[in-house]
Amino acid sequence: MPANHRQSLNLNQADYAARIGVSQSYLSLLESGRRPLTAKFLNRLAKEFGTDPTQLPLVLSVAELDDDALASGLARLGYPGFAHLSDGPLMNPTVLVLECLRKSCPDVRLVEGLPWLLSRFSGLAVDWLCAQVKLLNLQNQLGFLVALTAEVRATADLAQLLEQLEPARLAAEAPLANRHMPEELRSQLRVERSQLAEHWNLLTKINAASVSRWLE
Repeated sequence: MPANHRQSLNLNQADYAARIGVSQSYLSLLESGRRPLTAKFLNRLAKEFGTDPTQLPLVLSVAELDDDALASGLARLGYPGFAHLSDGPLMNPTVLVLECLRKSCPDVRLVEGLPWLLSRFSGLAVDWLCAQVKLLNLQNQLGFLVALTAEVRATADLAQLLEQLEPARLAAEAPLANRHMPEELRSQLRVERSQLAEHWNLLTKINAASVSRWLE
């Protein structure tokens, strides 16, 4: 939330609001959740406080973001798979991971970009991310992607994530991305999926070869 970001900078509401050019009353509404964070607001934060995206607030959009917005967000953070796209608003990479995972049917190219995102930034909000995916029953999806990333490029953040996610692994089988996957495809993927996907009880064709070109 914006309050967490403000408090981490040891600023009161009046000073924080003045620095980003909004009224204190509007900031109060943002911090209480009575106003949504907009792309314009996030860009103001980035302009005023620097372009380190890991320092931006940890807050999800009110509604699911569409694929174009998520792809543009990945492009803004430097993901080479979407280098041809115009930059979107600067987002906290931890938030962007969760925004992609919580979509009911994201473009598979978005999901393939998440290992790059997980490996690219240090200082991810590991505790927040783990808590959020557990609330949404997405710990298997995140755990699989983290483990997949660690196979190619291990980091301290990934090790910390796996330490929290492995004990919380769900027994129920689920697709990695498309929750509306037809049964015929589910049956096919049970045969074709990797051992890592099977370990995390996920149905997906994504494997290390799918994502390694962006990680090496």
